[in-house]
Amino acid sequence: MKRSPRTEAFLTRFEASVYLQVIYRRYLKVNKLEDTERPDWYSILVENARDPLSLSALKKGCPRGNRGAYTRVDFIRIMGRPHYTKANLDTWFMLHCESKILDRAAA
Repeated sequence: MKRSPRTEAFLTRFEASVYLQVIYRRYLKVNKLEDTERPDWYSILVENARDPLSLSALKKGCPRGNRGAYTRVDFIRIMGRPHYTKANLDTWFMLHCESKILDRAAA
């Protein structure tokens, strides 16, 4: 399936999860760490894209998604679906995931 030229620079949620897995594996290899947690990057991106202050969340009194554990991953919505850039994913991984991985490895 051909993608439109406007979305060529963006990754779908699945492509972004595969890209994060590649970054994660590379980071483990460079730092000689064991893969003990095996994160599900697709689920992390799904939960992260949820609106934390939806009406149902306000009724329940607690925010939706996982932005408390993982800060917001920047994305743009194209035709209602989140799309990511490699630069944003690299920055997010470097700022928010690397320290968690090192903390868990030290424990």
